[in-house]
This record gives sequence, C-alpha cells and structure tokens, in this order.
Amino acid sequence: MTEIKIDPKLNAPITKALEPHADELLAASLGTRVIALVELSVVEHAERGDSDDEVAHVVKIRPVLMEIATGDDEHHLRRAQRALWSKRTAEGTITGDADRAQAEGDIRYAAGLIGGDDQ
Repeated sequence: MTEIKIDPKLNAPITKALEPHADELLAASLGTRVIALVELSVVEHAERGDSDDEVAHVVKIRPVLMEIATGDDEHHLRRAQRALWSKRTAEGTITGDADRAQAEGDIRYAAGLIGGDDQ
C-alpha cells in the first residue's frame, strides 16, 4: 500500500497568491471552504517496513502553485472538480461510459470559461 503525505511548507509563489485573500480568510467563519487550483510536486519517495513481511511505500507531495478562484471562476472550477470526480469514479458503473464522456465535456467547457476562451 502506498501512503501519501503532504509537505506543509508553502513556497513563495503560493504565499504571494494567498496574500490578497488573507483578510477575507481571517474574517471567514471556521469551516468556510474556498476552491483553488493547485499544482503538486512529488518531493520524496520512501519505503517503511513495519515488519519483514509488510513494506509500505510513502510518497510525499508538496503544493508548488495555487490560485484561489473568485467570482464566476469559483463556480466554473467547482464544475470542473465535479467532472474530474465523475471521471475518476465512473469506472465499473452502469453509466460509466456516458458519465466519462459528460465529464470530459464539462472539463473542457469549464477550462474554456476559466481561461476566458469562447467555446
């Protein structure tokens, strides 16, 4: 089994991207969610053996770029997130092929809206 760990270090580009939202996040109620587009980097591979028979693989990832969606982009990014989830979980379902096709269309549509391209 592979265990995933997230390195909590925030680099300068992420800190800079979060700064404009700091006051809003401070004023938000605990549990408030924001949606962001995040790029991750694999920073470490390791093996951990709890016993001779069981070796666990560990991969550590670190966020390297992040942008918080605001305004209409928030809605479009959530739509893309739902589409990615649908695409990932469609395998083995009765409507899997149709779900995957719809998800792929939604992803392209949302990407065009976020990027400002006309569809």
